[in-house]
Amino acid sequence: MIGGVLLGAYAFSISFGYQFISAAAGTLVFYAFVILTMALFGYLHDEEHPTARSVAGQVLALVGVGIITVGGIRGVTVPGIALMAATGSSWGLYSVHGRSAGDARSYTFHTFLVLAGLCLLLIPIVELVSPGALFIQTTESGLGLALFMGMISTALSYVVWHQTLRRIKASQGGIVQLLVPVLASGMGIFLLREPFTIALALGGAFVLSGIYLGRIAPRSS
Repeated sequence: MIGGVLLGAYAFSISFGYQFISAAAGTLVFYAFVILTMALFGYLHDEEHPTARSVAGQVLALVGVGIITVGGIRGVTVPGIALMAATGSSWGLYSVHGRSAGDARSYTFHTFLVLAGLCLLLIPIVELVSPGALFIQTTESGLGLALFMGMISTALSYVVWHQTLRRIKASQGGIVQLLVPVLASGMGIFLLREPFTIALALGGAFVLSGIYLGRIAPRSS
């Protein structure tokens, strides 16, 4: 139940957050709060003792994301920052909660089920507040792709993520996620013919260096 609520908070915040902040700035705020939330959880709950190496890795990786997104950081507003901070925090809590919630597949299935139930409960409220807001035009192919993305690709990636988190520290999980913007930018170059930039190369190097520092950070006794 808790996991489903956290996933719902993440979905709600990210859905509205990018309406008040640019994609680049929102991405930076999101990952900053993912790292902060998971690092704090590791310190307070798992009794991790941060080392200079691990903290340096977190800072270095976040700087890398900043370099990648710096050209698009504009249109920053307080509501946007607040919503993206909530997005990062809820995703971080959802991630660490799944580490001790039983089988990863079962956890993912039940959190998706709870989220679906919450969405159904909210439908009449949304219609009451804003009539017709939920009416959308779609096609069979569009609906099919949406179902595939939600039920197959997203679900499988969540299962893999929860299984991975059980093998690493919570703070390390926060750093590892910073690979996402690097991989997304790389796929944009190879699949969408987007230009390769010095900022991407430099930012990617920072992120990978930060992840390496976090990975080899010695466990404190």
